Amino acid sequence: MADKRTCTQERTGRSLLFLRLIILLAAAVWSLCTAAVSGMEPDRDASCAIFIYMCGSNLESKYGLASENIDELLEADIPEQTSVIIETGGAAKWWSSEWIAEDKLQRYIVRDHHLELLLEMDNASMGDMSTFSDFIRWGQENYRADRNILVLWDHGGSSADCVCYDENYRYDSLDRAELKNALDLARLPGRFDLVCLDTCYMGSLANASLFSEYARYMTASQTIVPGPGMDYKVLSEEAAGSDLEAFGKRLCDTFMTKNVTEKNSQEAQLAFYDLDAADDLVDAMDQGVVKLQKVYEKTGDSFGLLAAAYLAKVDGSGARANVIDLMKFVNAITLLDWSRSREEIRTLLGDLVLYQARGAYTGMNGVSIYYPLNFDEAQLADYERITPARTYSALLHEIYDDLPEEMITFADPGSIGQDGTFDMEIAKESKPYLRSVILRTFKESNLIPGRFTLLGDSELETYMTGLGREMSDLHVSTRPDGKAYALDSHYLLLSVYPSAWTQLYEAPVRVNGADTTYSFVMADSFFKSRRRILYTRLGGIFDENGLASRSFERLKTGDRVSVYAAVDETGENLVLREEFTIGNEFIEPMRIPLPEGTYRSQYIVTDILGKMTASDYCIYQITEEDGEQKIELREIRSAETD
Repeated sequence: MADKRTCTQERTGRSLLFLRLIILLAAAVWSLCTAAVSGMEPDRDASCAIFIYMCGSNLESKYGLASENIDELLEADIPEQTSVIIETGGAAKWWSSEWIAEDKLQRYIVRDHHLELLLEMDNASMGDMSTFSDFIRWGQENYRADRNILVLWDHGGSSADCVCYDENYRYDSLDRAELKNALDLARLPGRFDLVCLDTCYMGSLANASLFSEYARYMTASQTIVPGPGMDYKVLSEEAAGSDLEAFGKRLCDTFMTKNVTEKNSQEAQLAFYDLDAADDLVDAMDQGVVKLQKVYEKTGDSFGLLAAAYLAKVDGSGARANVIDLMKFVNAITLLDWSRSREEIRTLLGDLVLYQARGAYTGMNGVSIYYPLNFDEAQLADYERITPARTYSALLHEIYDDLPEEMITFADPGSIGQDGTFDMEIAKESKPYLRSVILRTFKESNLIPGRFTLLGDSELETYMTGLGREMSDLHVSTRPDGKAYALDSHYLLLSVYPSAWTQLYEAPVRVNGADTTYSFVMADSFFKSRRRILYTRLGGIFDENGLASRSFERLKTGDRVSVYAAVDETGENLVLREEFTIGNEFIEPMRIPLPEGTYRSQYIVTDILGKMTASDYCIYQITEEDGEQKIELREIRSAETD
């Protein structure tokens, strides 16, 4: 009996020992799996390969921005186990022309602080799917490592989600469908550990969903990426052997640090994404949109969606970008109670966006979606073709597919209120088609009576962009304040691009003999009780090719400036005013009193397709008496007969 008990105990002991070994083994496996999922890389000596697809475009030929980033790589102390591979092309001129050809595609490796040419090929468009796919396939066959990082460098195409615009091939670019096809054709042996989009406006849900099949993590920006871009020294020196999630956050932080040094930090923003969470967020968004679709089909009123989109517009994005912040959009929709969908989207957004670094635009949540605030039929068609959010796309198609020819009419095209205001009321049937309302001001010529010239546009505090207004209130009322924005007492011919909390103003100027754009962004406090200038800069949001501009400067002491003024109402014929010199680099535009004279203003109402409809004119006189400005509203004059 004792022997049997002893044998049983021995068997039990062996079983327990075996069970403990199984548990320890399982724990070890679980630890490794957890490390892999969280971005932990236990092998600090693991190899690393960074593949940079550098389409120089006019960012290189005009400003040398690609060469600046290459110089960073050449200055870096790159670890022995890290290979940095660059494909160059896409630019009519390379500032680093002593080694980079302008009429060839070239592949380099960074070695011992030098570029070593690996392969030279006939020129081809870097916006072509086969060019991109060949680079990826070749890189994976020859340099794939334990950790693999892909970088796309160039312009980003905002809501169209195109990237890599080849200057030598009429700015041919890669859209999302071509990116996907190229990555499929490359037959990757495994996902990239990280994809870095060093391009503007690419921090979108669509891009996160696309790259989730081909990469574990992503960095991208919701807005413009200033010229200096990422910190390539940090990228190349620290990528190997680091914890991926910690490394992704470091890339965001050093991106901001670099832009602080370059005085571009106000506009800068960069986020780090866990791409495994992307498709769940797409599904949650589409499920929520199903409810919106039912409301639209029942009411036919898209105004609530458009108003929410305006509230969610990515700050400082200008007129063409058509990017809105997903979470802001979701929060702003009040057409129905979908709090459950909202909370689900908020949770999944937190799973996707692990970290972001931001400058002045602190309200951004890291993920953008498309909305045709500035309607372009071809762009909407492209979005419908490439978006993963099919239900949302179908709703946009339904809204914009069948619109009346005349969308904006007035209940009151213009009148003078009893309390000295210039009033206007939009007809109720126009409400579903409203996009924005601005105030346009003209000044009568001192030399030719009756001849008015455009002075500039200003944003209105209307229900369209204000929070808490009654959506049924289509009445707009303004009291002329007799002031206009000026730079060092020189009035600016301004165009305005309003969003919920910021307004982007742009004016044509000449600085040191070269024509450019002077821009500034105004920000509002809650309910627009106070405004402040976030930043000013030289250079427009978009360049002459309609692409987001990454290169801009600030006015500095000693700059010679002439502002342009309009010589007709259209503002198309311009004349330069007298030149002045900047005495203080911190100069900002100010609203200053207008001179005595006759003025007229009118409301410009824009419909959802971008067509403008003008109200009647309000004619008023500005005089000065005993050092005090007086404004007298005199008459309403029909825009049709004037």
